[in-house]
Amino acid sequence: MLTKNFLILLLIFILTGIALASLRDKVSQYVYGDTKQLVLFVENAAALMEQKGTGAFKDFDQKNSYWFNNNYYLFVYSINGECVFHPIEPSLIGKNLINFQDIDGRPVIEMITDIGYQPAKDASGWVFYKWEDPYQSSFPQWKSSYIRKVISPDKKVYLIGSGLYNMKLERVFIKQQVDKAIEMIYTKGKITGFNALRFPELNYDIMDSYIIIANASGDVIVTPNFPSITIHRNIMNFIDKSGKNIGKEVFNALQTKDEQWISYLWPKGETQRLTRKIAYIRKINLDNECHYVIMDYFPSIPIWMK
Repeated sequence: MLTKNFLILLLIFILTGIALASLRDKVSQYVYGDTKQLVLFVENAAALMEQKGTGAFKDFDQKNSYWFNNNYYLFVYSINGECVFHPIEPSLIGKNLINFQDIDGRPVIEMITDIGYQPAKDASGWVFYKWEDPYQSSFPQWKSSYIRKVISPDKKVYLIGSGLYNMKLERVFIKQQVDKAIEMIYTKGKITGFNALRFPELNYDIMDSYIIIANASGDVIVTPNFPSITIHRNIMNFIDKSGKNIGKEVFNALQTKDEQWISYLWPKGETQRLTRKIAYIRKINLDNECHYVIMDYFPSIPIWMK
């Protein structure tokens, strides 16, 4: 069921001139309501900024409004990495933060501005990093931010965004990270690409999910858990806690297709409670050799409870 805030933002979204079909395209790929609301919130703010330019900052800076409250606030960067709006940390405004990194070394602002170089005028994307939550803890927490490219009336390019802490992982996030990692490998080459993926601070991990790579024999050759180890386990005959041979099922399926989703039971957290886990696997060819790029995650709630 849609929340009251979602319906209000939907109305604002329509009133600002954004087509309902475009809205459906933006949110339909997501499962969870929190994700959909955040996307709608940023898209609506982007629409207002496309109309008013930096004049929209006056709206965005109103405390206890839809734009600025305990759940949401907006931040805006120029294409070169200068912070031009930030209601929580106004001391950042006017500073070029392109070289800023989070506690683990992720180039947060560079990741944000990269979206501005995409050709589409309404390009958008997600960045995942650690940031201090001003309302909960001074220790950096995982934050997922939706970023939208904006071209203002004076033709300047900005990046507007908003995020949530410890957000529920979506299947589409996992697929996007795997696709991004594969594109990087093809661009940089096998050796350089694999080395980059061995270190999670290079922005391919999300919370407790990270990229691993196995060769055609099922030997794991890339994993951030043990970056200095070349081969330390084989997943060809990986058995889940229900006794299901996940490895065999996956590798058999990938004989005739290039990607596969799989669900299995695995212990989670300190309690080691058996929980459903989902993995996405893509088969790629590098230097005439088959490799498997894998990322898995624990879904927050069953799909039927979305």
